[in-house]
Amino acid sequence: MDIAQVESTFAEACQKFPPQGAHWASVINAWGFGLRDLEKALSLFNSIGSPEIRRDPVVYESLLNTLFLNNRSDLVPEYLQRMKEDDAHMTAYVANVLIRGYAKTGDIQKARDIFESLTDSPVGVAAPHNHVPTGPGERIPTDAPVYREVRIMELTVIALKCLTTMLAMPQPSSWEAMITMELEFGALANAESLMDRFAARYYLTLIHFDIAHTIRCRMFPPAVTNRVRSILMSHEKYTARD
Repeated sequence: MDIAQVESTFAEACQKFPPQGAHWASVINAWGFGLRDLEKALSLFNSIGSPEIRRDPVVYESLLNTLFLNNRSDLVPEYLQRMKEDDAHMTAYVANVLIRGYAKTGDIQKARDIFESLTDSPVGVAAPHNHVPTGPGERIPTDAPVYREVRIMELTVIALKCLTTMLAMPQPSSWEAMITMELEFGALANAESLMDRFAARYYLTLIHFDIAHTIRCRMFPPAVTNRVRSILMSHEKYTARD
Protein backbone atom coordinates (compact mmCIF):
# COMPACT_ATOMS: atom_id res chain seq x y z
CA MET A 1 0.00 0.00 0.00
CA ASP A 2 1.29 3.45 -0.93
CA ILE A 3 0.45 5.21 2.32
CA ALA A 4 2.17 8.39 1.16
CA GLN A 5 -0.26 8.59 -1.74
CA VAL A 6 -3.17 7.93 0.59
CA GLU A 7 -2.15 10.77 2.89
CA SER A 8 -1.44 13.10 -0.03
CA THR A 9 -4.87 12.46 -1.53
CA PHE A 10 -6.54 12.95 1.85
CA ALA A 11 -4.67 16.21 2.52
CA GLU A 12 -5.61 17.51 -0.93
CA ALA A 13 -9.25 16.64 -0.30
CA CYS A 14 -9.17 18.44 3.06
CA GLN A 15 -8.14 21.64 1.31
CA LYS A 16 -11.20 21.48 -0.93
CA PHE A 17 -13.93 20.45 1.51
CA PRO A 18 -14.41 19.24 5.10
CA PRO A 19 -13.74 15.49 5.02
CA GLN A 20 -16.72 13.37 5.97
CA GLY A 21 -16.86 10.11 7.88
CA ALA A 22 -16.20 7.95 4.83
CA HIS A 23 -12.99 9.87 4.08
CA TRP A 24 -11.71 9.52 7.63
CA ALA A 25 -12.71 5.86 7.68
CA SER A 26 -10.66 5.21 4.55
CA VAL A 27 -7.50 6.69 6.08
CA ILE A 28 -8.05 4.94 9.42
CA ASN A 29 -8.54 1.70 7.54
CA ALA A 30 -5.36 2.26 5.52
CA TRP A 31 -3.24 2.67 8.65
CA GLY A 32 -4.99 0.34 11.05
CA PHE A 33 -6.17 -2.43 8.77
CA GLY A 34 -3.72 -2.15 5.89
CA LEU A 35 -0.50 -1.37 7.79
CA ARG A 36 -1.53 -2.75 11.20
CA ASP A 37 -0.54 0.52 12.84
CA LEU A 38 -3.10 0.81 15.60
CA GLU A 39 -1.42 3.77 17.28
CA LYS A 40 -1.64 5.86 14.12
CA ALA A 41 -5.24 4.76 13.48
CA LEU A 42 -6.25 5.81 17.00
CA SER A 43 -4.42 9.11 16.58
CA LEU A 44 -6.39 9.83 13.41
CA PHE A 45 -9.64 8.83 15.08
CA ASN A 46 -9.00 11.13 18.04
CA SER A 47 -8.16 14.03 15.74
CA ILE A 48 -11.70 14.09 14.35
CA GLY A 49 -14.04 16.62 15.85
CA SER A 50 -15.44 19.96 14.76
CA PRO A 51 -18.87 21.46 14.03
CA GLU A 52 -18.49 20.34 10.41
CA ILE A 53 -16.92 16.95 11.04
CA ARG A 54 -18.12 14.21 13.34
CA ARG A 55 -17.27 10.63 14.15
CA ASP A 56 -20.15 8.85 12.49
CA PRO A 57 -20.97 5.10 12.34
CA VAL A 58 -18.77 4.65 9.25
CA VAL A 59 -15.76 5.93 11.22
CA TYR A 60 -16.54 3.64 14.13
CA GLU A 61 -16.99 0.67 11.81
CA SER A 62 -13.47 1.24 10.48
CA LEU A 63 -11.96 1.70 13.93
CA LEU A 64 -13.65 -1.37 15.42
CA ASN A 65 -12.39 -3.45 12.50
CA THR A 66 -8.91 -2.16 13.28
CA LEU A 67 -9.19 -3.02 16.99
CA PHE A 68 -10.20 -6.61 16.29
CA LEU A 69 -7.55 -7.05 13.60
CA ASN A 70 -4.85 -5.83 15.98
CA ASN A 71 -6.02 -8.12 18.78
CA ARG A 72 -7.31 -5.29 20.97
CA SER A 73 -10.87 -6.43 21.52
CA ASP A 74 -10.38 -5.26 25.13
CA LEU A 75 -10.71 -1.70 23.83
CA VAL A 76 -14.00 -2.31 22.01
CA PRO A 77 -16.33 -1.55 24.98
CA GLU A 78 -14.57 1.79 25.50
CA TYR A 79 -15.15 2.83 21.90
CA LEU A 80 -18.72 1.56 21.85
CA GLN A 81 -19.33 3.86 24.82
CA ARG A 82 -17.70 6.72 22.94
CA MET A 83 -19.91 5.90 19.99
CA LYS A 84 -22.94 6.55 22.20
CA GLU A 85 -21.39 9.74 23.54
CA ASP A 86 -20.79 10.91 19.97
CA ASP A 87 -24.47 10.30 19.24
CA ALA A 88 -23.52 7.86 16.49
CA HIS A 89 -26.28 5.34 15.94
CA MET A 90 -25.47 1.64 15.83
CA THR A 91 -25.91 0.13 12.36
CA ALA A 92 -26.10 -3.40 10.98
CA TYR A 93 -22.68 -2.82 9.42
CA VAL A 94 -21.11 -2.01 12.79
CA ALA A 95 -22.97 -4.95 14.34
CA ASN A 96 -21.56 -7.24 11.64
CA VAL A 97 -18.03 -6.16 12.60
CA LEU A 98 -18.81 -6.95 16.25
CA ILE A 99 -20.34 -10.33 15.37
CA ARG A 100 -17.32 -11.40 13.33
CA GLY A 101 -14.80 -9.83 15.69
CA TYR A 102 -16.09 -11.34 18.92
CA ALA A 103 -16.65 -14.74 17.31
CA LYS A 104 -13.08 -14.83 16.05
CA THR A 105 -11.79 -14.02 19.54
CA GLY A 106 -13.71 -17.04 20.82
CA ASP A 107 -16.57 -15.14 22.45
CA ILE A 108 -19.33 -16.63 20.30
CA GLN A 109 -21.98 -15.91 22.94
CA LYS A 110 -21.32 -12.19 22.74
CA ALA A 111 -21.60 -12.43 18.94
CA ARG A 112 -24.93 -14.24 19.34
CA ASP A 113 -26.19 -11.63 21.78
CA ILE A 114 -25.37 -8.84 19.33
CA PHE A 115 -27.12 -10.64 16.47
CA GLU A 116 -30.23 -11.28 18.55
CA SER A 117 -30.29 -7.63 19.69
CA LEU A 118 -30.97 -6.65 16.10
CA THR A 119 -34.48 -6.61 14.75
CA ASP A 120 -36.11 -7.15 11.37
CA SER A 121 -37.25 -4.04 9.58
CA PRO A 122 -40.94 -3.21 9.13
CA VAL A 123 -42.71 -4.40 6.02
CA GLY A 124 -41.76 -2.29 3.02
CA VAL A 125 -38.86 -0.58 4.80
CA ALA A 126 -35.26 -1.25 3.77
CA ALA A 127 -33.42 -1.63 7.06
CA PRO A 128 -33.69 2.03 8.15
CA HIS A 129 -30.91 3.77 10.09
CA ASN A 130 -28.13 1.69 8.49
CA HIS A 131 -26.84 4.57 6.41
CA VAL A 132 -25.42 7.89 7.56
CA PRO A 133 -27.93 10.76 7.16
CA THR A 134 -27.04 13.19 4.41
CA GLY A 135 -29.26 16.12 5.36
CA PRO A 136 -27.76 19.11 7.24
CA GLY A 137 -27.96 18.55 10.96
CA GLU A 138 -29.83 15.27 10.50
CA ARG A 139 -29.18 12.71 13.24
CA ILE A 140 -30.52 9.27 13.99
CA PRO A 141 -31.47 8.85 17.67
CA THR A 142 -29.03 6.54 19.43
CA ASP A 143 -31.96 4.63 20.95
CA ALA A 144 -33.57 3.94 17.58
CA PRO A 145 -33.87 0.23 16.66
CA VAL A 146 -30.92 -1.40 14.92
CA TYR A 147 -32.15 -3.44 11.97
CA ARG A 148 -30.53 -6.45 10.40
CA GLU A 149 -29.84 -5.94 6.74
CA VAL A 150 -32.72 -7.30 4.72
CA ARG A 151 -33.72 -7.52 1.12
CA ILE A 152 -37.03 -5.98 0.22
CA MET A 153 -38.85 -6.58 -2.99
CA GLU A 154 -41.90 -4.51 -3.76
CA LEU A 155 -43.95 -5.48 -6.76
CA THR A 156 -46.54 -2.90 -7.77
CA VAL A 157 -48.99 -3.67 -10.52
CA ILE A 158 -51.17 -0.83 -11.76
CA ALA A 159 -54.00 -2.50 -13.61
CA LEU A 160 -54.95 0.37 -15.89
CA LYS A 161 -51.39 1.22 -16.97
CA CYS A 162 -49.96 -2.32 -16.80
CA LEU A 163 -46.97 -0.82 -15.00
CA THR A 164 -44.67 -3.05 -12.96
CA THR A 165 -41.81 -1.83 -10.79
CA MET A 166 -39.43 -3.82 -8.62
CA LEU A 167 -37.10 -2.47 -5.98
CA ALA A 168 -34.24 -4.59 -4.58
CA MET A 169 -32.54 -3.61 -1.36
CA PRO A 170 -29.31 -4.66 0.42
CA GLN A 171 -28.17 -8.24 0.81
CA PRO A 172 -28.66 -9.96 4.18
CA SER A 173 -25.10 -9.69 5.44
CA SER A 174 -26.07 -9.81 9.12
CA TRP A 175 -27.49 -13.31 8.68
CA GLU A 176 -24.52 -14.41 6.58
CA ALA A 177 -22.07 -13.14 9.20
CA MET A 178 -23.76 -14.98 12.07
CA ILE A 179 -24.23 -18.24 10.16
CA THR A 180 -20.59 -18.16 9.07
CA MET A 181 -19.36 -17.52 12.60
CA GLU A 182 -21.47 -20.34 14.03
CA LEU A 183 -19.91 -22.68 11.48
CA GLU A 184 -16.38 -21.49 12.24
CA PHE A 185 -17.10 -22.01 15.93
CA GLY A 186 -18.26 -25.56 15.18
CA ALA A 187 -21.88 -24.96 16.21
CA LEU A 188 -23.53 -26.67 13.25
CA ALA A 189 -26.94 -27.00 14.92
CA ASN A 190 -27.03 -23.26 15.62
CA ALA A 191 -26.07 -22.49 12.03
CA GLU A 192 -28.85 -24.76 10.76
CA SER A 193 -31.35 -23.11 13.09
CA LEU A 194 -30.37 -19.66 11.78
CA MET A 195 -30.71 -20.90 8.22
CA ASP A 196 -34.23 -22.13 8.96
CA ARG A 197 -35.16 -18.75 10.44
CA PHE A 198 -33.61 -17.00 7.48
CA ALA A 199 -35.48 -19.08 4.88
CA ALA A 200 -38.77 -18.65 6.73
CA ARG A 201 -38.69 -14.86 6.49
CA TYR A 202 -41.19 -14.69 3.66
CA TYR A 203 -44.67 -13.31 3.65
CA LEU A 204 -46.78 -11.18 1.45
CA THR A 205 -49.89 -9.09 1.74
CA LEU A 206 -52.34 -8.20 -0.95
CA ILE A 207 -53.78 -4.72 -0.71
CA HIS A 208 -56.77 -3.90 -2.87
CA PHE A 209 -57.39 -0.43 -4.28
CA ASP A 210 -60.04 0.71 -6.71
CA ILE A 211 -57.61 0.79 -9.63
CA ALA A 212 -54.53 -0.96 -8.35
CA HIS A 213 -53.34 -4.12 -6.73
CA THR A 214 -50.14 -3.87 -4.71
CA ILE A 215 -48.30 -7.00 -3.62
CA ARG A 216 -45.59 -6.34 -1.10
CA CYS A 217 -43.16 -9.08 -0.24
CA ARG A 218 -40.48 -8.66 2.33
CA MET A 219 -38.51 -11.68 1.38
CA PHE A 220 -35.23 -13.18 0.44
CA PRO A 221 -35.55 -14.35 -3.17
CA PRO A 222 -34.56 -17.98 -3.87
CA ALA A 223 -31.21 -16.95 -5.37
CA VAL A 224 -30.27 -15.08 -2.19
CA THR A 225 -31.52 -17.83 0.09
CA ASN A 226 -29.64 -20.43 -1.91
CA ARG A 227 -26.44 -18.40 -1.75
CA VAL A 228 -26.62 -18.18 2.02
CA ARG A 229 -27.57 -21.87 2.23
CA SER A 230 -24.44 -22.68 0.20
CA ILE A 231 -22.34 -21.27 3.06
CA LEU A 232 -23.83 -23.97 5.26
CA MET A 233 -23.82 -26.77 2.72
CA SER A 234 -20.21 -26.26 1.67
CA HIS A 235 -18.78 -26.14 5.18
CA GLU A 236 -16.47 -29.06 5.91
CA LYS A 237 -18.28 -30.04 9.11
CA TYR A 238 -21.56 -30.21 7.22
CA THR A 239 -20.22 -32.20 4.29
CA ALA A 240 -18.33 -34.56 6.61
CA ARG A 241 -21.60 -35.46 8.32
CA ASP A 242 -23.09 -36.98 5.16
